[in-house]
Amino acid sequence: MKAAEFVKNLIGKSTGRTTIEANEDMAERIFTGLKHIAMRTTPLTLLVDNTFGHQILRRLDEDAYIRMPVKPIIMEDDDIDIDDALLDALSYFVMAGLEPQKGKTNRGFYWAEIEMNNQRLIETYLEDDDDAGQIGNQFP
Repeated sequence: MKAAEFVKNLIGKSTGRTTIEANEDMAERIFTGLKHIAMRTTPLTLLVDNTFGHQILRRLDEDAYIRMPVKPIIMEDDDIDIDDALLDALSYFVMAGLEPQKGKTNRGFYWAEIEMNNQRLIETYLEDDDDAGQIGNQFP
């Protein structure tokens, strides 16, 4: 999704807000959200197996790393450097900062989206794993 489109969609997720203030640094808010998400779950678009040419945010194992997301430039209409499945989590993270009176609610939605993504990754891994059937048969 393009960064400018993402900012327009934020207004749709808001209750009572009609515009984004001109003094809001949306690129910085989005970038902070991207880093926060990348530390809490595994965005597949940020997953790399070679550190050459990448700034690494964290290491998953000996062959997998999460690279630093690219900070979007709103005016140039850059793409947001995250999985489409995590765009809602990013929306809730940004909205929690923009609407302090609804911050707790938005943070709750954010954590629910992160947990849903983590579950999706676990289920995908188990379905693709040859031993998934054996693991499932170990428990009643």
